[in-house]
Amino acid sequence: MSESVDSRLRLAQADGDKLKVEVDAVEKTAKQLIESKHDGDELQGCYQKCIELKLRSSELLVEAHGLLQQNEKTRIQNFQMRKNEEIQRIQKLQSILNRLMDDLEKASSNVEHLRSMRQSDGKSATESPQNTPTKQQHTLDENDYEYSEEDDEYNDEDDDEEESLYEVMNSFHAQEDDDLSVKAGDVVCVIHKQEDGWWKVRDEGDNIGIVPSNFLQPYEEELEEELEDEAETTLNEDTGELTAQVTSEQVTERKSGKELWKGIREAVNEPVKTDVTDVLAALGAIPAGFRPSTLGRFSEKAEYTLRNAVLPSFTDSNTGLSDLQWDPTLNQVRAIPTRVLRSCRLWSCKMIPLPGSGVEVLSRHVRLALFNGTKVLSNVHTVRATWAENSPKLWTFSPRVPGVLSSLIDGACTVRSDLTHNNLGILFELCVTYIRSPARKIVHYSDGPDVKYGDSDEEAARAELCKTAERAELSCGWVFLKLYDEQGIAVPNKTYELKLHGGTPFESGVAVDPTIARRASSSRLRNLLTANKQPKIIIKLGTLDNAAKKLLNLLPMNVVLPSSYCGAVAIYRRILADALIRDRLSPRDADPISCPFLSTFPDALLLPDVMDAVRNAWADKTKTFRRGDKRDKETLKMNFKKVFLETGYVLVRSMSLPPYQWAHLQTEQGRWQKIYQHIQLAKSATSTASGVKTDSTNAVLKSLLSSNVDHMPFDMNELSFNLVKDHKVSIVE
Repeated sequence: MSESVDSRLRLAQADGDKLKVEVDAVEKTAKQLIESKHDGDELQGCYQKCIELKLRSSELLVEAHGLLQQNEKTRIQNFQMRKNEEIQRIQKLQSILNRLMDDLEKASSNVEHLRSMRQSDGKSATESPQNTPTKQQHTLDENDYEYSEEDDEYNDEDDDEEESLYEVMNSFHAQEDDDLSVKAGDVVCVIHKQEDGWWKVRDEGDNIGIVPSNFLQPYEEELEEELEDEAETTLNEDTGELTAQVTSEQVTERKSGKELWKGIREAVNEPVKTDVTDVLAALGAIPAGFRPSTLGRFSEKAEYTLRNAVLPSFTDSNTGLSDLQWDPTLNQVRAIPTRVLRSCRLWSCKMIPLPGSGVEVLSRHVRLALFNGTKVLSNVHTVRATWAENSPKLWTFSPRVPGVLSSLIDGACTVRSDLTHNNLGILFELCVTYIRSPARKIVHYSDGPDVKYGDSDEEAARAELCKTAERAELSCGWVFLKLYDEQGIAVPNKTYELKLHGGTPFESGVAVDPTIARRASSSRLRNLLTANKQPKIIIKLGTLDNAAKKLLNLLPMNVVLPSSYCGAVAIYRRILADALIRDRLSPRDADPISCPFLSTFPDALLLPDVMDAVRNAWADKTKTFRRGDKRDKETLKMNFKKVFLETGYVLVRSMSLPPYQWAHLQTEQGRWQKIYQHIQLAKSATSTASGVKTDSTNAVLKSLLSSNVDHMPFDMNELSFNLVKDHKVSIVE
């Protein structure tokens, strides 16, 4: 059958022919300018022409990807093959233009000006509506497209293609012209669900037809096997050779083992100590988008801890308190509303790449903080993820933290800020803490590495490894969720499914795992399957009711803290206001205050297991309150202070507890055993005799004075709160 004159494919080919003629002309001109070493307006004009042709080629590439057989008026033979040839021709022209621009930059004396022209035109093309890819368009060349947070946001109304993927359970052979033959195990995209049970679907070859719905079942992406073109890199530590199995497309992109080892030798010979992460990256043991954790380094600084966030802050003149104000009418601390007061809940992270062979993951966690695109503006909050051995790429978080469960796995947190930055948002960074020991032998199997410790006991070997092996923290990707749009309107409350970016938050255009991006094909359904392999994080934003806002408005400014801590921190701030404002003879009095609660509570916030013990003890205490006691603020403050001194103060000053260490499993278990014993001792001290409950104070004093319990040497500083040194260090300019 002959093609119609106005065939969309033919028009696209005609536009491609015109583009090729212009590219050939500009290539000839560029070679003449480079050979003559002519550096002036003509070279810049030729460079500008290359940019214009590059933008036009991007438009043609989008149109070519959007060509569909059903949109043609007549049937075209070998439509898919001819469409792919046109796409490849445009991509080849883009490669020529990229090479010409690189050559022109080398020949020019004003390289920075040319690069600024290239970047500005590239951004304008990305922001232009006519260049924005639709749902039927594929991913463009990585130099032609820049990711933005708006592209990442999950929209239930506009993008439901992932939910339309189904797997064929039984083979079906077409019986009529409109039917589509499918085989068992194929994955199809459901276009329309008819009420009679026959659904219109599209297969991987972009063929559309009707199949019975009872032959289909929802497709589960976790069960999809890895694509055949994924490289598998193995390291033989006995021979010191690096071997890699790659496809023909990746041979030119991957470095040889000799080049990798050359880079490692150069890194080892550097006078500066080489980071273990750099060595793993040189070995190819981690994805290219992994970096040392950015928020992990911030969390080690005192000014970015929750302890610093809850301390009182001074005014600019240092003569008053800026975030603690007294209401003389109600005779209590004044609640201060802020611009941002949102609840944020982590649901899950899926398709997170594994660090690779040679490393053992100790902790999977997410670090989050307020961010404006250039600076961290609050404390760094950490939430530990849980995972299963049969699905290590799926991270989950606890929706609730009842009882004695650790608050580290609490996925719910509260964000509060009074900043007016237009770009204010929350930075999420997925991290893993790992160890690597060269003494271990790594044996590769199809389902991952297995660690062999020889004949020694596995737990003892693991404990020894944690003491001696190299430890570090990796970033597995990050995402920045803005809290306000460009018009200054708060983003809606909904569930966001955001694609992770690789590199650091100060880099752009870096993929977490570039091998996934290289799997793009001309098949629209295959690209949908590839999109399902992209690392993503699912977050839910919400607002709080008026009753909760009254309590949360007592919290400090610019803070991110777990929801389970909000009540305790609010009571601490009330007691702090009483001591610093209500009970002081002069507002400018800066003498130390004798109060072990005020001096110790901020230190306890650095120890999650101690705070869990305080939460548990306070929950048991509130069960004994009457209705009037729960409404009486003075009663709440007095009882909370008492509960904390009986649990938190004793545990913080105890020498029986091993020092707190992040991601040390045996240390965490040893600490919790001691803490649990203390909780049981406090509970057993409250016994019932003749229906009357006895107070546990004497039992706690016995614990403090017992010869079987060791405590830190007494220091007067643990009993006094000194406003001169115990105040908030500002991190916001």
